[in-house]
Amino acid sequence: ARIESAPDRSLRVRGGGLRGGELGLDASASSQFLSALLLIAPRLPDGLAITLSAALASPSYAELTVGTLRRFGIETGRDGPRWCVPEGPGRSPGDLRVEGDWSAAGAFFVLARLTRSRFRGTNLRLDSAQGDRLLPLHLEALAAPGDVEIDLSDLPDQAPNLVVAALLRNGETRFVGGAGLRGKESDRIAALVTELARTGADLDGTADG
Repeated sequence: ARIESAPDRSLRVRGGGLRGGELGLDASASSQFLSALLLIAPRLPDGLAITLSAALASPSYAELTVGTLRRFGIETGRDGPRWCVPEGPGRSPGDLRVEGDWSAAGAFFVLARLTRSRFRGTNLRLDSAQGDRLLPLHLEALAAPGDVEIDLSDLPDQAPNLVVAALLRNGETRFVGGAGLRGKESDRIAALVTELARTGADLDGTADG
């Protein structure tokens, strides 16, 4: 495919028949780039061999993609930074039950914690590959008084929920491992600092949290 930037900042895309082979990829800003390529790889001639040129952001989401491909009969080979998916038709998994979304459930877990109520997600799997399954553990850490540090590397999408929970606890909370939040649809760190400060919250942004 040929993709060009037009003067009005839109994109012009001209198809030409997708092909497989070797490519290098920087997925340090988002694992979504890797997941997208892994999902189309089985339909490309010769599949895809992807070599990551930098540390992968949010690796748990890539693991979720690999698990989904496996359910459709497609195995992903890995050797260090190299990810290989062969060409192949795959197979139907038959009756497929999609597990609950830990990301979407996050706000309800935090609401239950702050209101001392209960939330039960009946289709959430504790053994899920979703990184956001760790949210309840981080909420337990926030329940302790004193200073706490939370690593957002495996669950960056829960940053807004965790920050709100942290504002209502005793002690200072430091969030790290969330540098990728600055490159989302907005700078999520700056947005959280700006908007929550308007409510009287005392918080500061850092490079990664």
